[in-house]
Amino acid sequence: MDYNKAGLPTPRPLCYNPHDGTDSIMVPRVIPSWYSYAPELKALSETHGLSLNANGRIAFQSLRLQLWEMASETARMLGMSISELSAQGVELQCAVQTDSARRRTRQFLPAVLKNARLDSQSCFSLRLIGLGIRYKDDRKGFQEVLMPNIGCIEECILQRRVQLSDSVDGPALSFPINMKCTGDFAGVRAIEGQLCGCSREVIHQVPTTADVASIASMQAINATCDNRTSAEIRAIRSHTPLKGETLPRPCDCCTFGHDKRTAAAQLTAFQHELAMLRANETPKGKRDLAKYMRTFKEQHKNAVPGPDGECALTVGFPRPPPLIPC
Repeated sequence: MDYNKAGLPTPRPLCYNPHDGTDSIMVPRVIPSWYSYAPELKALSETHGLSLNANGRIAFQSLRLQLWEMASETARMLGMSISELSAQGVELQCAVQTDSARRRTRQFLPAVLKNARLDSQSCFSLRLIGLGIRYKDDRKGFQEVLMPNIGCIEECILQRRVQLSDSVDGPALSFPINMKCTGDFAGVRAIEGQLCGCSREVIHQVPTTADVASIASMQAINATCDNRTSAEIRAIRSHTPLKGETLPRPCDCCTFGHDKRTAAAQLTAFQHELAMLRANETPKGKRDLAKYMRTFKEQHKNAVPGPDGECALTVGFPRPPPLIPC
């Protein structure tokens, strides 16, 4: 679409008639303009309690409750009760999928949960767990859509087991789970650095034919992923003290915070340098800040410096239990 200051964006030609330059097929509008669905969103907010806040999240569903529904669906498909499913240790297989639709610098990002045991390509088999619009294509957009569920996602990926119940206060059942996270290019850009500690270059690297020629070669590539990026590790790599602490913990990517005697001075100097770089609004200052951020992320496995890199769990949602050996 081409932007017009005086009105709505105009579609671009998709293809031309080679014999007639005026004969063309225009690109169809995949996502309607904001003005088209603003009344519908207002009606949804009144009937279903959805709110369109300044950060762009307009819908949210608890991942734990959706996983419980998925477990019930799997139990019905296998002809057993959900308690028998838990007792027999049947593994839940699912995928969290994000799909971004770009409209200039704004994104339309739905996040859905797919039951991998269902052999269905229909969108009716997907469970919506987050929906956002009108936010920038960066880490913050991903946080606003999935932030309340990040703790549960980390629990599933790191421990390969999840505690589920049909209500907040109901008895919990334990299930082994195999969760994957997938997405298109814009979705991967939003996820990068949140659920994976690999560098951006590795995340966006396209595998070769030999890499996907066999299951063994694919498993060898996946084994190189630094998938232990929890909320605490992101805060440590961002040189940010954890909640309730005043000193930073030793960074596993550099020498920051390794000596308790100088940790406070290092933190003060780091915060001062970052504040000075961000306060400089000149073109040179913006270039210096961009260079500093790029170098820091390369050295700290895609972690952003300062409090912006911290992705602590939202208050009111349970923290994942301690990690168990894999």
